[in-house]
Order: sequence, then C-alpha cells, then structure tokens
Amino acid sequence: MFFEIFEAWYFYYTGLLYCLYLGSQVLFSAAVMIYRKYKPIDMAAIYGENSYALITGATSGIGKQIAFSLCKRNINVILVSRDAKKLEQVCGELLKAYPRRSVITVQKDFKDSMKEGFHKDLYEQTKNYDISMIINNVGIGYSDTQQIDLFIERKDPAQILEMIYVNILSYTLNHFYFYNKLRQRTKCSLFFDVSSISAYNRVIISNIYSCTKNFNKYISNSLAYMNTDPKVHYLCFTPSLIKTALSDSVIKMLKTSAPGALTTEQAVETIFQFCGLTQSSPGHVIHAVFLCTMEFFMLIDSLAIMRFVHAFWRKNL
Repeated sequence: MFFEIFEAWYFYYTGLLYCLYLGSQVLFSAAVMIYRKYKPIDMAAIYGENSYALITGATSGIGKQIAFSLCKRNINVILVSRDAKKLEQVCGELLKAYPRRSVITVQKDFKDSMKEGFHKDLYEQTKNYDISMIINNVGIGYSDTQQIDLFIERKDPAQILEMIYVNILSYTLNHFYFYNKLRQRTKCSLFFDVSSISAYNRVIISNIYSCTKNFNKYISNSLAYMNTDPKVHYLCFTPSLIKTALSDSVIKMLKTSAPGALTTEQAVETIFQFCGLTQSSPGHVIHAVFLCTMEFFMLIDSLAIMRFVHAFWRKNL
C-alpha cells in the first residue's frame, strides 16, 4: 500500500509541480522582455556611467557583440584577446561607432592561464580603471576533426587541457582577482558568466566542452548564492544556439539546420535585460522554451528509470 501511495504522490504530483516550475521560467523570460520593452534598463545609471567592462574573448562572437552593446549604453570597455590584429580592428570599429567611448585593449592568450602570475598581471594592467563588470566570455571548443568523436581516448590531450585552461581557469581566477575590486565600488557591479544550454544535458558529441560549461554555470550560481554584497550582481548566461563560428562548426559537422538560433545581437540585447533580476537565464524566450523542453524530457527520462527501479523492487520483495 505504501508503494502505491508513494508512486501516485511522487510520479504524478511532483512531476506536475516541476512542469509548472518549467512553465514559469518561460513566462518569466516573456514577462521581462515585455516589461523592458516599455521600461528599458539603464545600465549606465546602475553600474556607473563611463565605468569599464572587462570582456574576455572580445574580438568575435558574443564577446564582440557585448562590447558594442555596452558602448551603446555608455559603458567603456577593456577588450582582452590573444590576437593583436583583431584587437586593433575591433577597437577601431568601436571608436568609429561610439567616438565618445574609451576602448582599452589587452593582449592575453588564456591558454596560458596556468602560468604563474598570468591573471595577476591582467589585474595589475587594469586595476587603475573603474571596472564595473567582468564579462567572462572566452571559450574554445573542439577542432572540426574531433567535434563529433565520442571517445575521449581518441581526442588530442593538448586540446583537452587548453579547453580546461581557457574555459574553466579564466572564469575562476577572474572571480578571485576582481571580486574585492568590484565590491569596493559605490555603484553596483556585475559578474557576467557565459555558459551554455549544453551545461544542462548530456551532450555526447561535445562532452568535455559541455562539462566546462557546466562548471561555468555551477561556479557562477554558487558564488552568487554565497555573495553577501547586494551591490555585486551575478548573471550566468545559458543560451541555446547562437550564430557564431563555434556553433556554425557544430551545425556543419552534424549536417543539420539550427531552428531557433539567434544572432549575437538578439541574444546579447535580450540577456542584458535580466541584469539585477535573476542570477541565471537563457535570455530570449525562444531559448527559454528550448531549455524548459530539454529539462522536461530529462524529467521524463528520470521518472522512467525510477519507475523501472520501483517495479523491479516490488517484484522481488
């Protein structure tokens, strides 16, 4: 009798409550987008006009778009990237579009994150600027030849290490070195960590990359939970497909289309609307639907396994 009651309560009512929770996440994204349409967020007023955002991986994709979006909002930028030529090019584009903004460039290759003093040197080079935002965006994936190879023993160990250094160490040590600086400001400050929808699922074709994105989400949410300063905001960005070089290589290898893929401008302009409202979000309502759908099927998968274990247990009692 106990098992019948447990089955009815857990497998139905708990599942229903979780589905309602998932639906509320979609409604929340839609509500924020509608609200901000009529009352846009004034990031300069919140985080300090003419303050600086330090952006890693700033010369392409999401990082580059973040730089443009922040300059438009009267926030100066510090671009950090490994390619000096691209840094100079993006700097010129930003100053041409927003001549009143200050654009600083710092050449750093985050593959060297393990080297002693690497992040401390980044902090020392930028400590005299009023930094209000740390944008942890830099990241690398597999090379095209190893993108869909499912077996870790056939992957290049040097590439695996680089992925860990770039995708994990850079995020962790930027939090470590810059937290006290952001905390000492009179205005609000922001840690913006770029994760991925792959952090929520078992994406076997990009297993190690997905693990690094899961780490990004976990540390961002953990630090946000433990943070005691209301002036320091955290936002973990967990989007689905965005039209970048990294996602394009995945789509090309899988020989499939990308329904629901957003442009970098659509994704970035939307996610900034969530600053100060939540600690983690996929941003656009389309990506919120994708995330909740994926979590729903993961729930079904988990419940199916639990029902099988329950039936096996009852049968062998």
